[in-house]
Amino acid sequence: MCEGDLEWVGHLWLHSPFARALWELAFSCLGIFWVSHNSISDQLLAWKGHLSWKPKNKKALALPHVIFWSIWRERNRRVFERVEFSLEQLTGNVTNTLFLG
Repeated sequence: MCEGDLEWVGHLWLHSPFARALWELAFSCLGIFWVSHNSISDQLLAWKGHLSWKPKNKKALALPHVIFWSIWRERNRRVFERVEFSLEQLTGNVTNTLFLG
């Protein structure tokens, strides 16, 4: 995704420039300050633990999965179709999936 030598799951979904931008968008929309974990399981557990007590956050609980899915689709688009979406297009996809889908 970021054209580096090594692509591992934690980097792809949590720490790559695209992932960080999508996570920062999510955090700012929810008005929270957050430091991403090193593992995906820790990130999901912390996310669920932080938001589960708020009854209006059903879409917020889905947000990590939407971010992961969007990054995975973009990675596959780049690898198999040789097509790249911009960061703006990715953030638009995440927003549309959450609020219109």
